[in-house]
Amino acid sequence: MKKIIFGIFIVLGLLLNFSTEREVFAAQQPNNMDAKQYLMDLHKDFYAENLTAHILINAETPMGNLNLDMNVIGKSSEPIVYKVTNKMTFQMLGQTANEVQVMQYAQQKGNDLEVYTLDNKKWYKQKFKNFKGTSSEKELMEMQLALIKSVSIQYETEDSLDAEYIFDFSPIGEFIESSLSEDKDVFKNEADKKQFISVCKTVMNQIGEMPYKEHLDKKNKSITTTLDFSDTVRRSADAIMDQFPEMKLRDRVAVKQFLDASTITMNTEIKPMDGNEEIKVPEEAIKNAEEMKLDKSGKVKK
Repeated sequence: MKKIIFGIFIVLGLLLNFSTEREVFAAQQPNNMDAKQYLMDLHKDFYAENLTAHILINAETPMGNLNLDMNVIGKSSEPIVYKVTNKMTFQMLGQTANEVQVMQYAQQKGNDLEVYTLDNKKWYKQKFKNFKGTSSEKELMEMQLALIKSVSIQYETEDSLDAEYIFDFSPIGEFIESSLSEDKDVFKNEADKKQFISVCKTVMNQIGEMPYKEHLDKKNKSITTTLDFSDTVRRSADAIMDQFPEMKLRDRVAVKQFLDASTITMNTEIKPMDGNEEIKVPEEAIKNAEEMKLDKSGKVKK
């Protein structure tokens, strides 16, 4: 399981972190490079058994603001353990801000993954059987290459210790469609399934069309991004509303005006974890957690 956390961070980054600075990239005409070679270098230069990720998401709308501050720490000890801390702040216009904090631990026990969640001062436990706890470098590489069409250099210092790269992705809506089509338990009928898949495919294709730029500090082995999703959200909403011709014009106008006045940004930083930091599921969680069992559709069994 030495590469699973690294893989999760990178793959999530490839799916979620895209940049809207299309004109800037085109003007600077970066040099093309081989995607596979780039990923091989990334694994070699940035791979660490223990990684930490800090993610900040900020949304500002006419109705109010939302801020999500997430810290993820992963350690590939025996058993595998990781910790996630979420702090969400939501403030409606003219009202006092509300803050919600959620803490989560996960550890591998044999072939199972146990997840402990602290929510509103109460611990909950979920068990996922037959958890695949290993991922070979070849499997990880194939998974990433399936999404990446090309990689370009934005800039690079002479000593190659500091650089920025741009990714161009293959259409990723097809990956989502294939995955959702195989699920036979979640959807009540075929019409709901087709509509849901169509919406997801539309959104993911909009995201996939965005260039994604990341900054690599090879000296400190950190990967950082500052991204603006505002335009992509607007385009996605337009594309989705086009699929619902029965939607009233005044409602479409209201949605457009709302999104035109809204912004959503994300900042991320991924770097090696402090080697002295220990991750351990609290004894309180192990002793007191209420186990939550899920049915095939992912809903909690009563």
